[in-house]
Amino acid sequence: MIKPAVSVLVLSHNGRAHLADCLPTLEAQTYPRELVDIVVVDNGSTDDSLTFVARQHPRARVIAFGGNRGFAAPYNEAARRCESPLIAFLNNDTKVAPSWLEELVSAVDRHQAACAGSRILDWTGDRIDFAGGIVSFIGHSWQRDEGLPSSIVYGEEPMLFACGGSMIVDRAAFLDAGGFDESFFAYFEDVDLGWRLNLLGHKVVFAPKAVTWHRGRGTAGRWAVAPRLRLFERNALAMIYKNYSDDTLTRVAPVAITLALARGLDSLDLDPALYVFGRRPPVSATVPARAIAHLLALEDFGTHLADLSTKRRLIQSRRRRSDQELWPLFGNPFKLHETGGTYEKIARTLMADFGVDTMIGGGLPKTDPGDATTTPAAAAGQSVAVGPDERAADMRAPMVSIVILTALGATHLSECLGSIAAQRHPRDRCEVIVVDNGSTEDPTTAVERAYPGARVIRNGVNLGFAAANNIGARAAIGEYLVFLNDDTRVHPDWLAELLTVAGRHRASCVGCRILDWDGELIDFCGGSVSFEGRGFQRHIGDPARLAPGREAPMLFACGAAMLVARDVFLDAGGWDEGTFAYYEDVELGWRLWLLGHEVWLAPNAVIHHKHHGTSGRWAEPPRLRLIERNALRMVYTHLEEATLARTLPAALLLAADRTLLATATHRGHDVRFRDKARGGWQRVIRPIRWLRARVGLRRLRWLVRHALSLRGARKNLPLTVNLQRVGAAGFLSAAGYVAKEIWTGSVGNSNARDPYLIERGGQPASFDARVEPMPANAAAALLGIKDFLDSLPTLTARRRALQARRRRTDAEIIGRFGEYWMSPVASPQQDDHIDLHKELVNAFGVPDFR
Repeated sequence: MIKPAVSVLVLSHNGRAHLADCLPTLEAQTYPRELVDIVVVDNGSTDDSLTFVARQHPRARVIAFGGNRGFAAPYNEAARRCESPLIAFLNNDTKVAPSWLEELVSAVDRHQAACAGSRILDWTGDRIDFAGGIVSFIGHSWQRDEGLPSSIVYGEEPMLFACGGSMIVDRAAFLDAGGFDESFFAYFEDVDLGWRLNLLGHKVVFAPKAVTWHRGRGTAGRWAVAPRLRLFERNALAMIYKNYSDDTLTRVAPVAITLALARGLDSLDLDPALYVFGRRPPVSATVPARAIAHLLALEDFGTHLADLSTKRRLIQSRRRRSDQELWPLFGNPFKLHETGGTYEKIARTLMADFGVDTMIGGGLPKTDPGDATTTPAAAAGQSVAVGPDERAADMRAPMVSIVILTALGATHLSECLGSIAAQRHPRDRCEVIVVDNGSTEDPTTAVERAYPGARVIRNGVNLGFAAANNIGARAAIGEYLVFLNDDTRVHPDWLAELLTVAGRHRASCVGCRILDWDGELIDFCGGSVSFEGRGFQRHIGDPARLAPGREAPMLFACGAAMLVARDVFLDAGGWDEGTFAYYEDVELGWRLWLLGHEVWLAPNAVIHHKHHGTSGRWAEPPRLRLIERNALRMVYTHLEEATLARTLPAALLLAADRTLLATATHRGHDVRFRDKARGGWQRVIRPIRWLRARVGLRRLRWLVRHALSLRGARKNLPLTVNLQRVGAAGFLSAAGYVAKEIWTGSVGNSNARDPYLIERGGQPASFDARVEPMPANAAAALLGIKDFLDSLPTLTARRRALQARRRRTDAEIIGRFGEYWMSPVASPQQDDHIDLHKELVNAFGVPDFR
């Protein structure tokens, strides 16, 4: 063959010592010297690298850049400046065998390949550093046989990618494929290039006779791991997003993003016992650098989705080979990170639930409904429900069991039970069961005084809303169950109205019109849900006169006061005890519609409610923990597979974003204020200018509104009403909340993110011990995400059983009750969060059923 010219590009950053070993071996190549163009690509070195090259290797060219531009960008620019038909890339901390270039060129020619990779050994030549790659389906890669004896014999074979530390590529194919993806900066850019070359129909081969010796992370090995993890995680997600076909991406994306979060939160060292009701939570928590790096990686991925979508469209439009054709080149696509334990169980669960295992193992998966014979009711040993038409006719008023949950002893019970005693429903057709959830005082005497004949069931500990109410339901004998909070009082016609609506519409579940204690404002009269699993109460805080007066279907009845047919409730599995509290009513209502039942509003069934009268002091962090976890649980169990695949990635990325936005490390903290009069970057001491520099007045206004809304204020209410709702203590609490968020939470040091950016310089290994402050609310929410992830191995059985009994589609349910389906959740730095929300909805195609 006619030997082509080759440009050998050696990337270096302060690598004077490495170049002294590398360049002489290039000068000693057996390949004709006149055909070899040695180019040192200098990445802003500040040592004497350039002087050394000019003095010791004058035949080598230098392409110098003013700063460290990473791996991809300088190599791309250097390739464009070269004219040789072949380009070789070589790390500076290597040395090569005399026949290295000869063997690479020969392999490319004999296999008609666009790219060939070397066999790379450690510096002594005793162990293997690279002999081909293993790529997981989530985009992470490993070096095959790394650390094994170098005596292993390999043949030439196709592979997905060649190691960027020592490889050769056809220059035209390289440039046509777009070169290395410059947004990666460093790490996995060689995997991405090889993947794209294969997609475009080119061959990448392993040339084991082309031997390279490598010092082993000579450049980056001295850096901290956490900043590198940010690039590993971000680039892996970017790679699968660009390179997979639509069908594959839909299945892989939710798995990859969930596992990225699971790896990041594996290092989370938060004590769950500090974020439970009844205990004062810490003002703030500390989160390890590794966890912050993962959150930053997810943020980077999400905020660059518009650019990634453009790249994806181009790559997919030029695809020549299918994903199925490429799977054999991955080596071991199911390889997991060596974390074991819960992480491995989570991974196996996700692969099965999204059909990734069967997709890779042999074609597209078939629908797997799980064990269709096992329903939630059957698993609990309960009888199967009968429909409304099949219930035995009974001319008497139906028997109703009212289950009242309390955790504060007799605090609220007297008013509640007194109002029940005044009901017009026959007393002999009503039983009252008070379930005491670990109160410090025994409420039995107070119950007997207020409602003689009522039963009291005492739990030794607080089992949560769901489990305790299930105990009451199992003890009940009524045809209908009514669940009622203890901090309520009911209208005399309340129960009769609920039963009338249930009979008139053959509804399995009926909800009330709930007003505040004074009857002036709406607390609940219907609800909706977002794709993130967040429940929304219609008209909350509106004047009571604006409450709907018409009986109508609704997604869920508020768990504070609702009626449900006992047989339907038990057959459906009762309350989801995995929730403990919060959103259990949204979950139950949605589940009932999914199973073919209906939930209706009885507008004349009126009750009054002391909102959050039970949760009490220090409730916000534990409440946020449960809300975050339970919302994700509901999304995972209730959505159809196709909807879940497009929804879960966005929901998880948004949940992670809210926690990061509460710290000083997120993307919005690059604002600095320059005090020109004093000539330096300084904190301005005048309060208004200091706040403007530190947080921004628009974000400050949002923070104040958010703090007041958490304490009962509503923007559509008159000032006088809001003053009454919040109260003096509420305003003081809100002021403290805002001050804390400014000082330690939602805003902070504008440079806090910089150390995680390798683009701005590496960090010493000691950086990995770093921790970042996080406000209690955000830490609790992050713990809620981890709770959800840890529950996945057991949650999958619940999902499969429910999906096997589905009677209505997502479109039928959400299309009817989804006015808030696409609504973002309140968050610190709300404008930034809404921008990301839009990006994710578009990028993952979250279905809009409205």
